[in-house]
Amino acid sequence: MKNEICLPCKQKSSMYENILNSATKYPNRNALIYFFKNIKYKTLLKRINSFAYHLKDIGVKKDDIVTICLPNIPDAVYLLYAINQIGAIANIVHPLFTTSQMDENLFLTKSKYVFVLDANYEKYTSLVDKYSISLFACSPKDDAPIKIRTRYSLTNKSMEVEENNTKANWIESYFDVQVVKKKHELVEKY
Repeated sequence: MKNEICLPCKQKSSMYENILNSATKYPNRNALIYFFKNIKYKTLLKRINSFAYHLKDIGVKKDDIVTICLPNIPDAVYLLYAINQIGAIANIVHPLFTTSQMDENLFLTKSKYVFVLDANYEKYTSLVDKYSISLFACSPKDDAPIKIRTRYSLTNKSMEVEENNTKANWIESYFDVQVVKKKHELVEKY
């Protein structure tokens, strides 16, 4: 090991560029396996590009800090590479962060976009106004097989919305991520 010579990389490439190269060379090879479901490189690239497009659409720019507070689900992978594609900075935090830990993290990083697990969305809503963040919820069921999606839907009631509840959040399906925003924020933006 002491006699090894470290050669500089011939060409620097981003994480996204490496995925793009793999997807070009091996489009039908498995890139991810999630609950025994295979996600091919071509699908991975398509989702990453879709996420990047919509991240730009919601205002994410180069050097913006985007917090990912998700477990090992495909959306976390798509987000990480999409953020890299844009040139923004991914701030990856533990998916079991308490509200006070997230509060401290947002104070330190100045992140303006936060992606959390749908089951944890409610515990972070108090930080939306405090830090002027956009809070988004991702679901682990989006890429899961039907049996797991059904089980998750039956056991996770945290994202239900009552139509006549003034405090209810509006949920819209948006680039394969459940995007959750307060009604007035959505109306003002669009």
